[in-house]
Amino acid sequence: LSVDLSKSLKGKFTIDAVRSPVLVEAQIDAVFSEAATLRFGQFYVPFGFESTTSASDLEMINYAQPVEKLAPGRDLGTFGRDVGATLTGRYSIFDYSLGFFNGAGANKADTNDKKDFAGRIRVKPFDFLSLGASLYRGLYSASSGTPATVRDRTGLDAAVSLGRATLKGEVIWAVDEATDKFGWFVRGAYFVLPKKLQIAAMFDAFDKNRDAGDDRVDVYTAGLNWFFADKTKVQVN
Repeated sequence: LSVDLSKSLKGKFTIDAVRSPVLVEAQIDAVFSEAATLRFGQFYVPFGFESTTSASDLEMINYAQPVEKLAPGRDLGTFGRDVGATLTGRYSIFDYSLGFFNGAGANKADTNDKKDFAGRIRVKPFDFLSLGASLYRGLYSASSGTPATVRDRTGLDAAVSLGRATLKGEVIWAVDEATDKFGWFVRGAYFVLPKKLQIAAMFDAFDKNRDAGDDRVDVYTAGLNWFFADKTKVQVN
């Protein structure tokens, strides 16, 4: 549900009847200009491009391993959302988001008195090329009153789109207290039949402890997408 409360005040609410609780997003945007919008409520944490992409726009059925395991919000099992406030906007070839979040995930009360910082900047020098960088710095408490531990994330991403072909990649470095984690993926897709039949392939890797051996998991995925409409498709992976 999208609501235009006024010319400069907009709202967005999303529910998922399969989940419990059902509330996914509840955000209010105060639009000052294209370059500055204040957003507050529950919404996507601005980190990376895949975590903030709707499942209906993914070339694959599942998100890549490092995104599911490391992207803020998804690492807590709350589909990439959290409660907070951001300043976001677009100017020339740049767009940005800077904000503070509870750090506990969606539909959850804050578990400590600290706010987590999340920031993302993207540059699009050409219509076919996008480059992004993301930063997350926070402290996580499993429940109220428990000690807070470091929860930091750094990410880089790129996307190229040329005609029927797309190529996307993302790298995430993470620190959870004393554990260094790392993951990355690269994914390519090509429309064999324009806007109808698409083939895709992805490689992703996740290392849950860079100081330990033999714990990296690599996943190879091949996919086929048959589109009935822009947002309606059958996927086989």
